[in-house]
Amino acid sequence: MRLERDGQTMDLRRQSLTLLGYLAVSGERHHRDRLAGLFWPDAEPKRAYANLRHVLWELNKVLGEGILDADRETVAAQSGLWTDLHAFRQLLAGTRTHGHAEKAVCPRCIAPLRDAVALARGRLLEGAAVADSPEFDDWLYFAAEEQRAELEGALRRLVAIYARKRDLSGAIEAARRWLQLDPLDEEAHRQAMLVYALAGQRNAALRQYEECKRILDAELGVAPDARTQALMENIRRGALQEMAAERDAVVVLAESGEQPDQQTPAPTRARRRNLPAQVSPFV
Repeated sequence: MRLERDGQTMDLRRQSLTLLGYLAVSGERHHRDRLAGLFWPDAEPKRAYANLRHVLWELNKVLGEGILDADRETVAAQSGLWTDLHAFRQLLAGTRTHGHAEKAVCPRCIAPLRDAVALARGRLLEGAAVADSPEFDDWLYFAAEEQRAELEGALRRLVAIYARKRDLSGAIEAARRWLQLDPLDEEAHRQAMLVYALAGQRNAALRQYEECKRILDAELGVAPDARTQALMENIRRGALQEMAAERDAVVVLAESGEQPDQQTPAPTRARRRNLPAQVSPFV
């Protein structure tokens, strides 16, 4: 998490930067008593209010006008504060104005989806912390999970769109990023296997299966499900390449997530998240 002005990184104490990040990400107007209790939960009310006033004074001094909108009762971040989180979400929102269903494969969506994914770096509000504030910790966790899900959806769509356009190098890159985001997502492993195979990288596809198998065993104590195993067998015997030569298998497979000779899917399994979620940093 960092703050820049005119290309220069601004020097702020972590607590001040955390408060600014909270105001920016939440996008809401907050009562001062709530902020005081959230950021200084163990302090006496007067001391908590004094701490809040000092932080707001520091922010106003460093940032100047047009960033905070504060009165005697409430505080909010103004629109003059640009954040990559808001830019990320605006780009995603733009893809919903093309007159198609949310999950439709739309070549016009490539540029905004690609730009949105490029904005997602690191973890949401990385470095933000409030001592002894479970409420803040909970808020940050759920905010990060929401953003992680948005990024996953963007990557999922990019894989499908690139596959439709037969830009398999783009599809592979998006699938790799998806796996970095959530190494336990078996669908991401399948999509990576699929686009590797369709790109003629059979050995890479089979290595991806082995990596999927290793991670699921180490983290969840389970084997890949029937769909993943069926895809691996089809790749091993070259069935996907035969389909791709006969018809638009790239589109069918990338959009539906199905594979030829697909077996009955295994029951959904509870996932234990021992691996840290890779969530994008914003603000």
